[in-house]
Amino acid sequence: MAVKELKVVLLYLVAFTFSSVAGKIIHVNKCPEETQAYGTVVSVDITPCPSEPCVFKKGSVANGTITFKSQEQITNDSLIKVYGKLPSLPWLPFPLDQPKACTGHGLECPLKPNVEYKTVISLEIKDAYPSTQLIAKMEMLDQNGKYVFCFEFPARIASSSEIIVSN
Repeated sequence: MAVKELKVVLLYLVAFTFSSVAGKIIHVNKCPEETQAYGTVVSVDITPCPSEPCVFKKGSVANGTITFKSQEQITNDSLIKVYGKLPSLPWLPFPLDQPKACTGHGLECPLKPNVEYKTVISLEIKDAYPSTQLIAKMEMLDQNGKYVFCFEFPARIASSSEIIVSN
């Protein structure tokens, strides 16, 4: 009987571990200023994000896999940018280790028109960031500074103890 109970406990622990690091294809909104974007976002998968809004734990790394299509060729000079918007403040940039879209994000440029690509954006959620609700924004700009894509989604930054209390 004890072995059977132990197996059940281990099964729950494994399921909890996988669910706590699970990604989720999230719903995003086009950026209001994105009127001239020529790319199409097919899907956005954020890890970890078991439910919306995504809660990013301080001291962790958030990963976004964006599947998209561009209607024009994109060269090595394209950029990826990430921002956060707090209430009553302007957009604040979240620095990426590598802002060039074709370096370290899983893309090999030049990108051809009308082909589906996946890019991965990793962002360290620093302990110094405030615990807060925000709107996250991700954008890709081509070699001419034109939007390939831009989208926003609600998120929250929290410490481990805040996440445990809120779930």
